[in-house]
Amino acid sequence: VEQMGYAADDPRRRVVGLLNPLSEEQSVLRTSLVPALLETIRRNLDLRAGDLALFEVGKVFWARAGEPQPDEPSRLAGGFSGLGQPASWHAGEKPVVFATVRGAVEYRCQGLGLPAPELRPGADSPYLDPDISARVLLAGRDLGELGLLAGPAAKAFDLDRPVYLFDLDFDLLAEL
Repeated sequence: VEQMGYAADDPRRRVVGLLNPLSEEQSVLRTSLVPALLETIRRNLDLRAGDLALFEVGKVFWARAGEPQPDEPSRLAGGFSGLGQPASWHAGEKPVVFATVRGAVEYRCQGLGLPAPELRPGADSPYLDPDISARVLLAGRDLGELGLLAGPAAKAFDLDRPVYLFDLDFDLLAEL
């Protein structure tokens, strides 16, 4: 949570502690899928697997003040790095860019029979580059965000090459 740089009022900062954790690193339930995704990307890059397109669907847990049970929204997160398309005889290499992650989100919405999402420049998350990120709106509702990993989170996860991410509200996708 600290490495991601979330604001004090961000729900992803409201951790749920465990009574008997297996380790100090696993002493709270996850509040976002993104940190584990970044760990997986770093691990793959360390093993020289540089062209990556990964995703995860799962629950996150946000503590609620005065309530014994946390909020448990489902999220869909993904990450891309390296080449989006390897070189071929008729085209050069095509690295992952903002359009790659935007296209992945649009394709997912299309596959679910939903309209194309609206993108508003500048995501709120401190781990995304404010100039290369966007809020994702679907049917006028906040679906999530996408963009280029930047700042302290990139350093904290020892990622020195471009990594593009998306983090979406899976419950809203299912509802729509």
